[in-house]
Amino acid sequence: MSGKTEEVSITRKALQVGRGQHKTTVDPEEVKKLAALHCTTREIADWFDTTEKTITYHFADIINKAKLETKNSLRRTQLRVAMGGSVPMLIWLGKNLLSQSDHNQSTQSNETLPWED
Repeated sequence: MSGKTEEVSITRKALQVGRGQHKTTVDPEEVKKLAALHCTTREIADWFDTTEKTITYHFADIINKAKLETKNSLRRTQLRVAMGGSVPMLIWLGKNLLSQSDHNQSTQSNETLPWED
């Protein structure tokens, strides 16, 4: 090794978006990170100091995909925790994914039986 230090530059792809006062540079990777945290479009627009309409127009696909990936990751983790023996998680998933409930769903009527002496 010669001991020399080499400078490395990293270039990120950013987009110029908006018009007039709302014109700004937005990094799609930053949008993806914020969307993965389930930030609202309003919050993402505020972060970049632009409008919701601008963010939606340019990044709707990125936002939708990032939110979907987060939901899928959360679902995988919930299933892993449930299969690991977490009773509360098993109950919650049973109710929400399998439409199970705490109430008996009797097919018989709950009407009072007639009284005879």
